[in-house]
Amino acid sequence: MHISKIRLILTRLDAALSAEDMNVPGYHLHQLSGDLYPFWSVKVDKNYRIIFRFDKENVLDVDYLDYH
Repeated sequence: MHISKIRLILTRLDAALSAEDMNVPGYHLHQLSGDLYPFWSVKVDKNYRIIFRFDKENVLDVDYLDYH
């Protein structure tokens, strides 16, 4: 169902050197706050998101979740 889009996001994330590299149309990149700060989020579909954080140029702690 979401496999193709997840694959595209993960491929781009693997090549990214910063969160801003994920700022492409349709991904709705934004930084999270509260307990999930300093994670970033990109939209997969409806409530589904991939969240991640960066340490320098390395992406860490990638997760796929349903916000609701």
